[in-house]
Amino acid sequence: MEAALPAEAKKAASPLLAALHDIATDMHKAGFMDLKTLRKYDALCLADEVCEAEDIVTRRSQL
Repeated sequence: MEAALPAEAKKAASPLLAALHDIATDMHKAGFMDLKTLRKYDALCLADEVCEAEDIVTRRSQL
């Protein structure tokens, strides 16, 4: 079985979405959900990287 997305890779946008993603991950580990479906839950529940204004200024200055 292929590995799922590590929990450290992205953070959930809210506690409710984090719980939903945990349940989906557990279902995948138990064999009730395939990896393709788990990836859909990754996209729905996990937020993209959020950058603060200071982070953006720092990154731009490094270019």
